[in-house]
Amino acid sequence: MKPDIIVVGVDRVYRRIKSKFRNYNLTYIKDIYLLSDILSPPSIIFGDGLSIPYIKSIIDVIKDDKLNWIKYIYLDYRDVLLSGLTPESLIKSYSKLIESNRYLDTPVTMKRIPEKLSRRDILRGGVIEEYSTIIPFIKDLDACRSLDKCRICVYECPFEAILDVKPPEIEYGRCMECGYCINSCPSLLYVSPEYPLSSFELLLRTLRSEGDLNKYLLIIDELRKIDYYDAVGMRKYLTPIHMYNPLYLSVYHLMISIIYGYTPVIYVDFNREGFIEYNKLIGEFNSVSKVDVIILDSLDEFMKKDFTQYEDEVRYPGKVLSRSYEDILIYFSSYIDEDSLNKTLDRVPVYDVELDPSKCTLCEACTHYCPSNALKMESDGDLIKLLFSQVKCIGCIGCEAVCPEDAVKVVRRIGLDMTRYRELTMDKIVRCIECGSPIAPEKSIQLIESRLRSKGVSEDFIKYVRLCKKCRMKYSFKDLYGLG
Repeated sequence: MKPDIIVVGVDRVYRRIKSKFRNYNLTYIKDIYLLSDILSPPSIIFGDGLSIPYIKSIIDVIKDDKLNWIKYIYLDYRDVLLSGLTPESLIKSYSKLIESNRYLDTPVTMKRIPEKLSRRDILRGGVIEEYSTIIPFIKDLDACRSLDKCRICVYECPFEAILDVKPPEIEYGRCMECGYCINSCPSLLYVSPEYPLSSFELLLRTLRSEGDLNKYLLIIDELRKIDYYDAVGMRKYLTPIHMYNPLYLSVYHLMISIIYGYTPVIYVDFNREGFIEYNKLIGEFNSVSKVDVIILDSLDEFMKKDFTQYEDEVRYPGKVLSRSYEDILIYFSSYIDEDSLNKTLDRVPVYDVELDPSKCTLCEACTHYCPSNALKMESDGDLIKLLFSQVKCIGCIGCEAVCPEDAVKVVRRIGLDMTRYRELTMDKIVRCIECGSPIAPEKSIQLIESRLRSKGVSEDFIKYVRLCKKCRMKYSFKDLYGLG
């Protein structure tokens, strides 16, 4: 859905963009106080130095009226001056964001029972309160349900707000909006309705295609943006990303930002609920990335930073990355700090498999379960190999759960070569002692023989283990009728 574009008090911008946005509902008003009469979702509001109290009042009115405030984007001429981008580039980029976001209609008003109730509340029947939020949600319940062994988000939530059911459910009264659920899911099933990964990437792609040469991406919430507007009086070469909750910027958003040539700068209130956990995540992310994410709490810190531009055109991927966790990791692998290779991680959702070759019988249980084809078997002459691809692994721990020998363990770690299949173990293929047909790996055969012997089975029967199915039937028939 195309947004309305409302230009407030900036006649030169209206005249400049009028011919370029003919297919949009474009309106010019002289006075900001006329805005409430024409405002309808979704809308991009472009102003010029509107008073700080009034900008805050716009946000408050939208929320108080229980409207979906993520359908409204406020841009200011100060965004143009501070970023070096043109008004039409900013408006076009944010229009693409809105038009591509199919989750904008997600409800943002929730109801809950307050933790503390007064006698007056009970007498008045006011035991339910409403509050505004854009809690993440699972975009494909069937896909999540199919990963029946996966509980990553349940275990990762630092506030125990996700119920252990399939698909998981968020207990809104406990949720602190820290964004860990979005960060923990390598299947990319958790979505923030404000900035879905695909829409976020399209925004960056449009900005770069419009000639954005800035090196830094400023992620800032609405109220912090107002402070920023009010205090900064110089060009800073920062491309603005306005977010209700910057903590919903996942590691996948960060990876894509870096791939598109940006250094993310997150300007956020350190006292915000959930920030402590998010900051730990960013700290670990910076330990593995060659490009450090910058987190700022004050304008003093902000003003000390020196933000610059690229001299030439910035290259960006020719394909859309946000559809696939694998594509994101492949492109991001060139930005991984070599010192972080093979180090165990606690929070960054990059998964690896540890295998105990002494236990693994190459039974193929893990390869049959793996939903992303991260594990596969490959024959090489008289050898059979178990291979693993880290960029394909979604950390669902299905392989760990189905392994009958307890030989597999899923860990968080960045391997030496994430983009290729690597060999975990190998074994010789046993061939039928009668006809020479391939049967199974030697380890599997030996394990079966060992377990049969431990049960007291005679060697006359154990010999059948090294026969193929066809020859086994033939010999069984001969033994049964005494024809052998």
